[in-house]
Amino acid sequence: MELGLRVEFTFAYSWPPAPHRWDTGGNGLGEYDLWTVLGGEGQVVRDGAATALSSGDCLLLRPRRRCVITHNPDNPLALFPVHFNFVDARGEVVHPSEDELPAWHRKIADLAFFRSLLERVAAAHVRRADEVAACFLRAALLEADNQAGAASGDVGDGLRASRVNGLCRRMVEHPERDYSVRALAREMRLSRSRFFSLFKETTGVTPAEHLINVRMAKAKTLLRCSSANVTDIALSLGYRSASFFCRQFKDRNGVSPRRYRET
Repeated sequence: MELGLRVEFTFAYSWPPAPHRWDTGGNGLGEYDLWTVLGGEGQVVRDGAATALSSGDCLLLRPRRRCVITHNPDNPLALFPVHFNFVDARGEVVHPSEDELPAWHRKIADLAFFRSLLERVAAAHVRRADEVAACFLRAALLEADNQAGAASGDVGDGLRASRVNGLCRRMVEHPERDYSVRALAREMRLSRSRFFSLFKETTGVTPAEHLINVRMAKAKTLLRCSSANVTDIALSLGYRSASFFCRQFKDRNGVSPRRYRET
C-alpha cells in the first residue's frame, strides 16, 4: 500500500551568521527532513563520514539519525528544508524501510526545476492545501530518487556533464547574463549541436529553458521577499523589456508578477 505524506513545516532561509554548526543531537530529528542547498558552502557529517555541501546538494535526513551540519561563514549556506512524515490511511506516522526510501544524498542537476517543486510544496502548505502540498512533495522525492549516481558527481557524460552542471550553477548565480548556445559551446570546445544535446541529456531541458526556469524562480523570490518594483526585477534578471518579462511570467505561472506578489 502506498504511504501518504504530510508536510509538517517548510521555509527557505540563509544560514545566520552564528552559530556555524547545527547538530540534530543524539536522538536525531523527530521527522523526515528534505534539505536542498540553494547556495553557499558547508559540510554534513553522518555516521562519522563527512560530505561537502554546495549548490544542488539534496539531503533526505531520517528520524533518529544524528547529523552535524556546518557552513563557511564567509559563504553561508542558503537552504530550503521541508519537514514531513510518512503516514498511513488513518494519518498515523509510519517509518518505511531504508530500501523504500531515496538515497540520503543526491546532487540535483536541474536545481531551478527542483526548487520550483519545493516552492509549490511551501505555497500549498501555507494555504493549508495539504493534499496539494503532499502531491508536489511526492514529485520532489521522485525527482531526487531519479538522480541516480549523482552523489558521487558522476552525472551524465562524465567530465563534460560536470561542466554543464557548472554552467547551470553559474546561471543560478548570475541569471542576468546573456548565455548564447554558440558562446557556451565554444567555451566547452564543442559544436553547437553536440553542446545542445549534452546539455539536454544532463539537465532534461534546453539551455534556454533552464535559464527561464532560473529567472522565474529568482523572480518569485524577489517578488515575495523584496520591495523592488516589477521593472527593476525584470532588469536585474537580464530582461530588456519589463512587458516581455510580465508576459513570460504569466505564461509560466498563470498570474502576472503583480498578482503573484499580492497573493
